[in-house]
Amino acid sequence: MGINKMSDVLTNILYLVAGAIISFAITLFFLMPGPILVFDSNKDGAISYAEFRAANSAIFEIADRDGNGYFSVKESKLLAQEGSGNDIGASVAAWLNFKMIDPNRDGKISWEEARNPKVMKEVFSVLDKDGSGAVSIDELKGRAAAAIFLR
Repeated sequence: MGINKMSDVLTNILYLVAGAIISFAITLFFLMPGPILVFDSNKDGAISYAEFRAANSAIFEIADRDGNGYFSVKESKLLAQEGSGNDIGASVAAWLNFKMIDPNRDGKISWEEARNPKVMKEVFSVLDKDGSGAVSIDELKGRAAAAIFLR
């Protein structure tokens, strides 16, 4: 077999391998699910208030990035930036939302404050934009909470 024929055979093999890799990648892309709601225990596509309450300690641990026992405005801004990708808008929104749910207005939320039913209801109502009683993926997209609830 001449060098040209061997080169043609190798080229054809490379094209076949490349085609198989591209086909595999396309298949994976279409089979991969969209964002997953982390605390959606009944897998109905939304987080109910009961699921939110049940996951409260895990949510607090995720939000308390530095592990000091408090969720701060700074941590709220970090989550907002991760969730939305918009630094300035996210920071302003995070600050406003944080002020709304910080019960004693000291700039941080302790575990005791986070467990308070009134605070939990306020946080949930901020997340539940449409007032349906459940938080959907669409309600979380582009928001600070996406960094906690979507994977």
